[in-house]
Amino acid sequence: MAEPSGLTNAETITDLTSAVSAWRQWLTSEKRASGHTLSAYERDLEQFLDFLQDHLGATPGFSDLAALKPADFRGYLARRVSKGYAKT
Repeated sequence: MAEPSGLTNAETITDLTSAVSAWRQWLTSEKRASGHTLSAYERDLEQFLDFLQDHLGATPGFSDLAALKPADFRGYLARRVSKGYAKT
C-alpha cells in the first residue's frame, strides 16, 4: 500500500496546514476519493482539530498530535456523543 506522497518527509511538510493540504491532494489524486468522501473526512478532521484547540488551549501542531494519549481521543469521542453526534 502506497503511503501518502510527502506526508512522511518532514523537510517538505513543516506545519499541520501543509500536511492537511498534502493529505487532501493525495486523497484526490492517488486514492481518487469522491467529493462526498473528501467533505466527510475534512469535516471530521476539522471537528477533531477544533476539539484539540479547546482541549489544549492552543492551535495544535505536529508535536501536540504526537503527544496525544488515548484519554485525549476518548475525550473527543465523549464530546461528540454529548453534542448529539452518532457514537459511530
